[in-house]
Amino acid sequence: MDETILSDLIRRCDSEFVVPLEEGFGNHEWLWFPCISQAELEAWWSALEDVEIFWTKETRANWPGEFFCMDEDIELSRLWENLWNRGTYRVRIDLNEQFDLAKPDTYLRRSDGTNLLHNGAYEAEDSCGSDA
Repeated sequence: MDETILSDLIRRCDSEFVVPLEEGFGNHEWLWFPCISQAELEAWWSALEDVEIFWTKETRANWPGEFFCMDEDIELSRLWENLWNRGTYRVRIDLNEQFDLAKPDTYLRRSDGTNLLHNGAYEAEDSCGSDA
């Protein structure tokens, strides 16, 4: 691990809005610097139609801000875990299907435990009860 990268990330985590993100599909840990306010993040997340665009770098470019993969090094992983446990927000992304909205697989969680689901999460719920 390059100590400069680690120290730069620690500095940014201390001075910028950062969201730890857990990717269930590829089992990766990310730090997300959304470069928007917390209120804007909640509004953006709530309007999001499809989290599956996160899986590739090209489509992830449509998300605000920067991402850093943190599970490539033990020191980076420790930083991620610390932020996951104490951060204002955390994001969990898995497949874009929310069959049990009481325990969603994909969410933006506030530190008070409130889960915010994205708009696309409700499509799976709506289609389950349809007669079509």
